[in-house]
Amino acid sequence: MAAVCARITDAVLRNGFPDCDVLNVNIPFEADETTPIVGSRVADTAYSAVFEGNGPGSYTHDYAGLSHIETAEDTDIAALRRGEVAATPLRLHFGSTPGGDFDAKFAG
Repeated sequence: MAAVCARITDAVLRNGFPDCDVLNVNIPFEADETTPIVGSRVADTAYSAVFEGNGPGSYTHDYAGLSHIETAEDTDIAALRRGEVAATPLRLHFGSTPGGDFDAKFAG
């Protein structure tokens, strides 16, 4: 995994940061220095329960609650299933305006 991180860091230092605010990188457990790094987009997913109780006041993260809504081949999840590193450029929109019933939902 360290070799993959070094390759990505080297590419950014040599070529500059991609045109994005954040580069989300998902690395399969078996990745090594020969694992392909592919550009991807975030797959549409949904979550149900993502924590499992394992004692009083103790919880463990459980990926069983992840539902894959989309199976397109250009997504981060598809890349991981193929054994590739998924590099996903993200844009943050900090100027968003709350709409609809936002205020009513959070009124104290």
